Amino acid sequence: MIHWMPGVVDAPSSVLNVIMFVPYGVLVPFLVRRADGWARMAVAGAAASAAIELTQLVLGLTLGSRRTVDVNDLIANTAGALLGLALLRLAVPNPAHRQTLAARQQRGGHPRRGGHPRRGGHGVRTDRLTRTDRARAG
Repeated sequence: MIHWMPGVVDAPSSVLNVIMFVPYGVLVPFLVRRADGWARMAVAGAAASAAIELTQLVLGLTLGSRRTVDVNDLIANTAGALLGLALLRLAVPNPAHRQTLAARQQRGGHPRRGGHPRRGGHGVRTDRLTRTDRARAG
């Protein structure tokens, strides 16, 4: 079933959809640095929500799933992503600090450790072959 009318909404379902996308708004800026803006987060949240709704539509048409496709879910999920971004910006207000945290998370270590270009985040050399690798190569 498809619900196209925005505004006609079940309150608990809408609140749960907002809550479901709050972690998306908090975590995506750590993975995609350009997603730290309001417009880009709105687009990313709407796209992710549209993918979910499209999947529900396809499953409903092909397998007879009882899931409904609702434009209100799209709106609530996008609002949840924006709320998550707002919470991230309240927790870490400085954009440079958010970028440092994102870089740290992507590297998997402390931002001051592992600065050597041939070392991993924990001081492990990654440019040398082990004996096993040399035996296989040679």
